[in-house]
Amino acid sequence: MTVRLRKQNLDVLLQATGQQGGEGFQCTVDGQPHWLAKIYHQPPTDLEPKLEFMLQFPPHSIQAQVAWPLDMVEESGSVTGYVQPNFQNRIVAAELTSTSPPKWASRQYVANVARDICLLIAELHAERYLFPDLHLGQFLIHAQEPVVLVDTASCQFRHKGQLFGCGSVVPDVQAPELLGATDWTAVADQRDQYTDAWSLAIIVFQLATRAHPFDGIDLGGGSNRTHCERMQAGAYPYAGNRQDVQPPAFALPYAGLQPELRDLFERCFIHGVTDRTQRPLASEWADTLMHLTTLRTDSGRPPKSRTPPACHFVGSREPQAKTSTNWFVVLVVLLILWCWWASGNTDSPSLASEWWQSFAR
Repeated sequence: MTVRLRKQNLDVLLQATGQQGGEGFQCTVDGQPHWLAKIYHQPPTDLEPKLEFMLQFPPHSIQAQVAWPLDMVEESGSVTGYVQPNFQNRIVAAELTSTSPPKWASRQYVANVARDICLLIAELHAERYLFPDLHLGQFLIHAQEPVVLVDTASCQFRHKGQLFGCGSVVPDVQAPELLGATDWTAVADQRDQYTDAWSLAIIVFQLATRAHPFDGIDLGGGSNRTHCERMQAGAYPYAGNRQDVQPPAFALPYAGLQPELRDLFERCFIHGVTDRTQRPLASEWADTLMHLTTLRTDSGRPPKSRTPPACHFVGSREPQAKTSTNWFVVLVVLLILWCWWASGNTDSPSLASEWWQSFAR
């Protein structure tokens, strides 16, 4: 389809890539391989003034690492999307938390990714931008290139008294005080750097343990709660006093985290549940990570054997299985001896028949 780039007053041809998100779809720009267009299914009512502000005030210090809008896309005189840089040959940072991460992703590399993500968010905060939809899927990585933040139009800011929010977010990374909302724009005025800090802490935790901090196994019967339900309840599985939930078996050991990171996680996920000001901000995360070469003190590999979630039940069955096996062996031996004795000559008893007769008496 042919569209017009407003700022450049230029008609360009777009070709859909087949990649779609919740809000829209992506297109390549004919003749411009370093550009990528995002077109909304239903453009937000404030899209045009929001993009105008972003085009006027980009975050210059990190502009090479963010897919910031370059121009507005017009169709029939209405703004339906924008053009951004196309960062090619990269993968999403979430791949680092998979069971088969890239071979080039060393422990030091993962720590550097965590640091760079925190630095990017700290710089956005310094420019008075918030990022409500903050999760690992919003970052692209490459073995030799810096981390890149995409989908930047999901940012939030105020301009001349108007709040430009974000209506589409991943619930599992939202701060507990925002959960339960059915319209995310309705809670936009409750957001600040501390709500971003909650999401950022989840990202660092996932990179360090390959698990969501509120993944867990609920104890005491009943169905397992969701991430959101545990976050609202403050059910952090790694808190020493929790009796209702335990960590999942697939998470890397909590004890293997750098002590400085454990302290920050506990400030956020224990004390920060009810007091948002306890949550470490992006700048503190970045400063801490600047002084760490790895996120963990151990190898960062899963243990060879894991204690099953219901280990107390497994433990109670093992002795029973061994006892049953022992009784079966005894019965087989007795049956063989009985057959031997029954078929033998009782007038000239064999050793076995003598034993059996003495046992029978």
